Amino acid sequence: MTDHVVVGKRAGYASAEVVARTSHQRRDLVEMLVLPDQEQTEVWIGIQGQPKRWSRAGYAGDFGAVLFVDETTPPGADWAWAALSPEPLATPPTIYYDPDGVTIFPPATVMPLERLRAVLLEWVRTAQRPAAVDWLPVNALVWELTEDGRVHVPDPAH
Repeated sequence: MTDHVVVGKRAGYASAEVVARTSHQRRDLVEMLVLPDQEQTEVWIGIQGQPKRWSRAGYAGDFGAVLFVDETTPPGADWAWAALSPEPLATPPTIYYDPDGVTIFPPATVMPLERLRAVLLEWVRTAQRPAAVDWLPVNALVWELTEDGRVHVPDPAH
């Protein structure tokens, strides 16, 4: 899909919605929203006219993670897809799904900011869940870690 309008917003009280219609604008949108930032923050990126297709990324400093929702998520379900880091970090920093909340991204999804940008660039370019990374179905609000630090999803279709 190349003829689509992407809308993005960075967390914050004074954050304006950014609209991108061309491939250059879509690239610029990601660059404007995902900046090196020492504070926990988040961005939301969606496809105009497609309310069931959006992503939400959280990041801090040089690391971040992203969730993606599309039509494969059943209506009323509270689960999403989390991008797995191609090279999981030995000791990933804590990245919050919602900086004001307590929900964190699973450690296996935390990746360097440059990799996060690449995933988001593929998303805004194609309007499809990026194929450059593997995806883990997770409850959009809650997930668990096993004793050895692996992600356990009690019921992804919950």
